[in-house]
Amino acid sequence: MQSAALDGLRKYPGDATFRMYSGLPLVPGRRIQEGIREFEPLQSEHDVVLGTILALMFAHQHCTVLDRKALAQRDLLLKDGRKHAGEMALYHGAVVLVHTGKPEKACEYADRLLKANANSPDGLVIKGWIEMSAGKEGSF
Repeated sequence: MQSAALDGLRKYPGDATFRMYSGLPLVPGRRIQEGIREFEPLQSEHDVVLGTILALMFAHQHCTVLDRKALAQRDLLLKDGRKHAGEMALYHGAVVLVHTGKPEKACEYADRLLKANANSPDGLVIKGWIEMSAGKEGSF
């Protein structure tokens, strides 16, 4: 993931999506602070806001010292962000949730995306990936 995201960043240096996906693999790779630094400036980017907040929460949960205040702030931002989320924000939120081991929650985001637009290619693809990774349809 990081290699593909870095390739994308070389072609499109200011792209928030590539920045978010380049930071995501840093967290499980024990480069948590680097990941957080990648995510912090992306919180105001409309298309990746949910994915970024979820990634920040994931990173903070993996810190040696848990910052409960930071997690509580991100949780409030997430709740507010979900109210106003567009299709791409829901999609990127679902992708981050899949990659952070929360397929049930990812399914909720995908369902919400498909409720807004039943023909969304992104929504259909992420929903398909979630169901395939579950091993059988409807396991969530």
